[in-house]
Amino acid sequence: MLNYIGNCILEVIYPHGDRCIVCNKDLESTDDICSNCYSNIYFIKEKTYIKDFHMEVNVVTTYSTLIKNLILDFKYKNNFYAGEFLAKLISNKIIKEDINFDVITFVPSSKNSIKKRGFNQCEVLALNIGNITNNSVKTLILKNKEVSEQKTLTKEERKINLLNAFSFNSRYNIKNKSILLIDDIITTGSTLYFCKKILQKEGAKEIILLTIAKSSI
Repeated sequence: MLNYIGNCILEVIYPHGDRCIVCNKDLESTDDICSNCYSNIYFIKEKTYIKDFHMEVNVVTTYSTLIKNLILDFKYKNNFYAGEFLAKLISNKIIKEDINFDVITFVPSSKNSIKKRGFNQCEVLALNIGNITNNSVKTLILKNKEVSEQKTLTKEERKINLLNAFSFNSRYNIKNKSILLIDDIITTGSTLYFCKKILQKEGAKEIILLTIAKSSI
């Protein structure tokens, strides 16, 4: 999280100013992106059904080039302005659709991934969402082991790859609680499925799955 904390401090000292974080054009308002770029974001109202795992996922927007680039810039280039904007998109969906829950949690990253990147992008998203919606964020799920990067695997390999990869953080009691589980992007749904199973096993009353976008393999 050191990269994230450092960038938060820099943002206070050197805010991104009045330029669009996508096209870098001058902004006419205090928004993060210009109206032209915003018009290229296509929001999804209905839930996305993941047939292989028989589960519904709340997806904010289509996986357009604009959204893809924002996610990649946030995840791999430490662009926390992009991360904050993505968190705002998720928060707007929560508020607009009146999604209710007791606590927010997120898909965990491995220690090596956090060491390499400096932060877990899903945790940063969750923290921003918690601040915007005034909800608590808890680290309910832990990553037990290093696994192969999901994007390089087939659908079946992803399932095998994540077996026993997660465990519950025993510091918390979530029995009869409604949990909002945040992931940045969903492909096959394997990661969310196994994280959801962990929370179900601990007696969660409801697990609401929410992600920015859904990509194809």
